[in-house]
Amino acid sequence: MKVKHLFLLGLAAAFSLLQTACDKDVNGCTNSLAENYDSDATDDDGSCQFVRDQFLGTYAASQTCVYEDDTTFTLVVSQGPSANEVILENFYGWDIDLLATVNGNNINCNDTKQGVVFEGDGYLVNGELTLDFEVCEAFYYPCSDPDYCTIKGIKQ
Repeated sequence: MKVKHLFLLGLAAAFSLLQTACDKDVNGCTNSLAENYDSDATDDDGSCQFVRDQFLGTYAASQTCVYEDDTTFTLVVSQGPSANEVILENFYGWDIDLLATVNGNNINCNDTKQGVVFEGDGYLVNGELTLDFEVCEAFYYPCSDPDYCTIKGIKQ
């Protein structure tokens, strides 16, 4: 009886060692917040894609505002500090970068730079970014008479 138990114990140990030796690392996206998360992946290969990634790029932008002249400029959207955030570079045609949050095809911004509050939202459809926002000097916020603007950008 003891021999049988020792044999089975030895067989189980050998099988366990063989199983461990045969297990291979699986490359893939290990971030559960990514759209292409792979629950079988054991090694992150840098392939994770996030919903915000569709916004990333350079846009030829045109801007219309109630109290400002129409203008054109280049807007760059880059990765933000978290998986659902982006940075709007050269926003408003100024040399400022705003933080925005992405949710699906929608984008929301509420940031203050250079004493000005920028607040609004927008969306991305077929590579065309639309942002509707209000501009208000921070010391008047909340504004009784903000400037209302729209940016339309075509991804380059």
